[in-house]
Amino acid sequence: MSQNIIEKIQNNFIERVSFFPKLFSDMQVKETEKFMYIDCGLSSDTFNVSVVFADSITKDEIESEIVDYYLEKNYPMALWCWDCLKDANKVIKSTRLTFAETNVGMYADTNDFILFDDGQDDFLIKAISNSEEMKLFGKILASIFPDDLERDNIINYCNKLADASLYLNNSVRLYIGYLNGEAVTTGSAGIFKEHAGIYDIATIKEKRRLGLGTKMFDFILRDIKNNFNGACVLLASEDGYNIYKKAGFKPACNVHVYENRHLLK
Repeated sequence: MSQNIIEKIQNNFIERVSFFPKLFSDMQVKETEKFMYIDCGLSSDTFNVSVVFADSITKDEIESEIVDYYLEKNYPMALWCWDCLKDANKVIKSTRLTFAETNVGMYADTNDFILFDDGQDDFLIKAISNSEEMKLFGKILASIFPDDLERDNIINYCNKLADASLYLNNSVRLYIGYLNGEAVTTGSAGIFKEHAGIYDIATIKEKRRLGLGTKMFDFILRDIKNNFNGACVLLASEDGYNIYKKAGFKPACNVHVYENRHLLK
């Protein structure tokens, strides 16, 4: 697979997860030649994200500059590392972090999208346009997480975006899907200069397995196609992989995620 595509998947992810934190004075984004990390100011490994992007990183650098940083704050975090970094993954496995999951990095050119939704009269998707919708987005997204504290902090994070009016942005687009007037799904897109990406597709428990997440995905594809021309990327879990493949996306790499929850007090 082209290294250029893998870099686009990584770069879009980094731009997306760091976009809002860079706009807050009480959130920290540190970037070096070997890694970056985000401190969102909350106890949430959804938003406290670190990415390793150099095979030359050492165990001491990971332990002292990443692991210890979050432990001093007693914050959970997730460290992401692309599978092409063979040495870096070996080093990470020798640290105090534990393996959490693997996602599949996928891509498709906007000209190759396979659009398959014919619409549904009782299901409406719209871009977030006010603070109350932003808070609602947070509640729906939080609902897919089993941990009470993580749910609360996802809601708190989205409430901060709402209070700062950061939901209105051309680079990061946030969407809510309504079924018979009830807000039931979320999705987002990060549309940057050289790549676009799809994130945050979630459906409340009571409305899953109705195809609503697929409809949200298709809606975002159409919005990206109307506003961007080039590579579109995403990180797929096992649940979404086949849907994305049907839409024309191809696997490019695996991304391994490591966590520190077992180290927290």
